[in-house]
Amino acid sequence: VMRYRPEGVRAVILDSVFPPQAKFYQEEPAKIAWSIDKVAKACAADRDCNQRMPNAKQKLLEIMNRLQTKPVMSKQKDPNTGKSIELPVNGAVWLRFMMELMAERDAELQLVRYVALLERGNYNFLNDYVRLTTLAYTRDRSTKIGMHYSVNCNDEYPFTNWEAVKAAL
Repeated sequence: VMRYRPEGVRAVILDSVFPPQAKFYQEEPAKIAWSIDKVAKACAADRDCNQRMPNAKQKLLEIMNRLQTKPVMSKQKDPNTGKSIELPVNGAVWLRFMMELMAERDAELQLVRYVALLERGNYNFLNDYVRLTTLAYTRDRSTKIGMHYSVNCNDEYPFTNWEAVKAAL
């Protein structure tokens, strides 16, 4: 209506920042695969990275699968109650960590360092990541949570073709 009959519009409330054609959940697996491929190619092109982590894509996916099959439990302090809780560091946590890291400069070289830590059984950086993201998010009562649920619950979730998501995964 705003585009085709603007003369009849006096005021507008935008309910979402997603365009109508967006298919967030259905497109996410392809975005993730593209990102992992991009980092793997960058690592292969970098002599030092390729030497330390040949077959980078395979290694990153192996770690994700291993953590998904057998998560490492992370002891954390619940920010709301102060009680000690355990949260799983699983494949989804590793994937989220990689996705955020890929936005940074020299992500492939940083991933080499993190993979080396994981190979030695050092999960401290992922424990810190869980504390700084998952727990901070549940404690945060700002408008970003309201925006998240407003956008996803109203515009994405009800209109998602979940069979397409499963196929993409």
